[in-house]
Amino acid sequence: MSEISNRLKEFIKYKGYSVLGFEKAIYASNGYVNSCNTITKAKERLLTDKFPDLSIKWLLTGEGEMINSNVTESSTNEKRKTKAPTSSETTDTLDSYNKELIKNLRETIEEQRYLIQTQKEIIELLKERLNNH
Repeated sequence: MSEISNRLKEFIKYKGYSVLGFEKAIYASNGYVNSCNTITKAKERLLTDKFPDLSIKWLLTGEGEMINSNVTESSTNEKRKTKAPTSSETTDTLDSYNKELIKNLRETIEEQRYLIQTQKEIIELLKERLNNH
């Protein structure tokens, strides 16, 4: 089990969640916490939104305190009461995630198009060299 996974479990215990309840709260699949080796930017945003008192620096590196001292107690207490996302929250989060995913896929497609075009040009140059010899 990774250090990030262990720190997540420590935070989950502190918040009074079950692992499954926490995974649901952050829209993660079953087993996410136990197999977590890294935190994606999208998941980091979800964690920050859902649990503003969680120190991402601590979660990723183990440095500093687990709880952000600049978060007010009322905000922390509100977040402790939050158990499962509403369907509206789920939809909003998934929409945001999907938009980011689509953007990244479009960038990848453009990079692949450029690579294919470059390879076609190389192939044509090589054909010309073969024909000239």
